[in-house]
Amino acid sequence: MSEQYLIPLAEWKSGRFGFEITNTTLVKYGKLGYINPKPEKVRGIWCVDRSAIYVGPSAVGVAPEIHDDDDDVLKEILNHVTEATKK
Repeated sequence: MSEQYLIPLAEWKSGRFGFEITNTTLVKYGKLGYINPKPEKVRGIWCVDRSAIYVGPSAVGVAPEIHDDDDDVLKEILNHVTEATKK
């Protein structure tokens, strides 16, 4: 396993995109799981592993939120949807 080496997100983006993209957008993409491994905030600066890749929204499954006070039938349906859409 290689050693993790974190660099600022602003530095990482320069070699990954052929167009201008804001750090705010990249932070949002990171939180949504579009960047793997996810960026993390270190001493107020968003950093990412230098070997991180942009996987985009198609690689991320969206799981429904299941709450304790949901109806049992609804919970069963949501659990079924979650299992059926796992990649």
